[in-house]
Amino acid sequence: MNHQTQITMTKNGDQLLEEQITPLADTTKTVLSDNASPSSTTQRSNIRHDPVFLFRLQILFMVVLFGLVLGGYALINIICDTNDYSDFIRTVLRLFLTVASGLGLLIMPRICGYFARIRISNWIQNCWHHFCLRPKENSSEYSHSTTIDNSHKNTRFVSQAGKEIVTRDSNFDGLLHDPVEENITSILHVNENFISSKDYTELMRITSPFHITVETLAHLMTTMEKHCQMGLEPNTNSSSDLKMLPTYVTNLPTRKEQGDILALDLGGTNFRTLLVKLHPNNEPQVISEAHIVPDSKKLLANDLFEFIVDVLKQFMIRNQLDLEQEYVLGFTFSFACEQIALNKGKFLTPSKGWVLSDLIGQDVVQVLQRIIYQKQLKVKITALINDTVGTLMACAYHENTCRVGVILGTGTNACYFEDINKIHTISDRAVLPTEATEMIINTEWGALGEGGCLDMLITNFDREIDRISNNPGIHIFEKLISGMYMGRLAAEVLASLINQGIILKTQRDHKQSYRYYGPFHALYMLQTSHISEIELDTGHTFANTRNVLKKLGLDYATNTDCAIISYTCRLISRRAAMLTAAAIAVLMKRLHENKQVAMKKICIGIDGSLYRFHPRFNMVIQRHLKILAPVLLNYELRISADGSGIGAAICAITANDARQALHKGEIQKSSFYQQHNKIP
Repeated sequence: MNHQTQITMTKNGDQLLEEQITPLADTTKTVLSDNASPSSTTQRSNIRHDPVFLFRLQILFMVVLFGLVLGGYALINIICDTNDYSDFIRTVLRLFLTVASGLGLLIMPRICGYFARIRISNWIQNCWHHFCLRPKENSSEYSHSTTIDNSHKNTRFVSQAGKEIVTRDSNFDGLLHDPVEENITSILHVNENFISSKDYTELMRITSPFHITVETLAHLMTTMEKHCQMGLEPNTNSSSDLKMLPTYVTNLPTRKEQGDILALDLGGTNFRTLLVKLHPNNEPQVISEAHIVPDSKKLLANDLFEFIVDVLKQFMIRNQLDLEQEYVLGFTFSFACEQIALNKGKFLTPSKGWVLSDLIGQDVVQVLQRIIYQKQLKVKITALINDTVGTLMACAYHENTCRVGVILGTGTNACYFEDINKIHTISDRAVLPTEATEMIINTEWGALGEGGCLDMLITNFDREIDRISNNPGIHIFEKLISGMYMGRLAAEVLASLINQGIILKTQRDHKQSYRYYGPFHALYMLQTSHISEIELDTGHTFANTRNVLKKLGLDYATNTDCAIISYTCRLISRRAAMLTAAAIAVLMKRLHENKQVAMKKICIGIDGSLYRFHPRFNMVIQRHLKILAPVLLNYELRISADGSGIGAAICAITANDARQALHKGEIQKSSFYQQHNKIP
């Protein structure tokens, strides 16, 4: 079986995940009927719950009944005139017809309501809404939107997703800031009497924990800074939420690097082989292939690495690399390791469904290097990194002021350059270059809060997300801001609003438990990609919100429903961006305090699907960094491309011994190579 798949460099793992989960929403329509059997069709489910269908059915019933009444009166007149019946008989027949038509009107809601399970009072509300409120609502919305369009043509929101560079003074397509983000509750006040005062009060009560102030962010910064310092000290490292792992990366790229560098990127399901061609002062040329790891290779490290090296060898042959030439390789390994040198790391625990029992406690690089030499490849692993370090290095290749790397995607993490004299957890300083003055520290900031230091930020909804996760009590900060959890968090809040009768209540029978209510379950298909789509709305027409709800099978949401759903999603994603800004500001502050020379600007390299595709995330981060970051320090947020690939290759070539290995032929001369390079 051929496991090789050619991919383009613009597709990273997070992006693929976002694209794969979005279509799942289209499958939810079949579960909207409360008591529908497994064989119930989507069409039947929508008929039983769609108020638009019910309204049309009622109109049709009334038209038919009115026609029958007119026809009945005409028929009575004809019969009475033909047979010369008395006026008394004529009156009795007319009275009988009137009573029959009245009974028809009385039982009409029950007949129609049978198909939609709706009470007579709801039918009356529907008629009132469609005949009286909807025209006024549409007229008001149209006039309001027209006013906005005419008076603010040049200031309407444009998605900032994928904006490559954001600075302190960035102008977002004519907007200094997003007006809706400035006053987020304005979404709820588009029209007069848009939401009742009772529902508004209850909505504010439920969502108020997600409103965080600058004072709260300042408290978060103080807490995080304390844990950063504790993580750098050996006697307090064990009690710190942030482990502040040394990466032994001490050099930045100079753009003078030259050569063909190999890279391996091993993730949870796939792994990639890359050839990065570096030329001085030119953009890297990258050839990349993705490969699926068979389940049978996830059990033992020896089988896994033999499979990887076989694929690497074929990759080199396909790209016409001379197998007699010596190469260096950067290895991105997405599993927990205790790194003791740039090219040494002990495997700690397996995850993501892998076993690798024979690798626990072993040096990952040494095991892989042994198999590479056994396969007669002159390839030396000179760097073992994670994707966060790769993000920083890939960005630093284009911008030499880059000192921070951040991942904001399915998960989250950050790294930064720390003064080497402040890192007291380095086990062996002899492995460091003598001229090294700073080193990249992997903060693992997703673990912040595991000891309870973020309890002032944690809501009951966050606790529920943590409870149902695969790792309860672990990676608390990650669960507050990352893309993996944002969609489910919004669904939990919206489910609570359904339970309180604030949204999607047209079809709700309050005698029925909300957990058996169709829309409640449909909302649990909400994904972070849907939130990004909802965030594109300006707060006046809710076209994107309606589109997302339609994907979830909720075609009958009112303007009020859309406004509240849009507000809730924006509130949750805004909190995530604000917390991210505070965490970045802590690292910027440490850099500012550690500066050896005057530092006028810091570049922050960022990668991940949440940052790339969310239309407002970078704006919110920028706005709060202006407040929280050191006043005299300019900053630049820059999207970093393919840190796990290009970044690993750059780390490999900038390693202290890489150039020596290339120029002096040390790979072939080494005793380790001679010992394991045995020709069968």
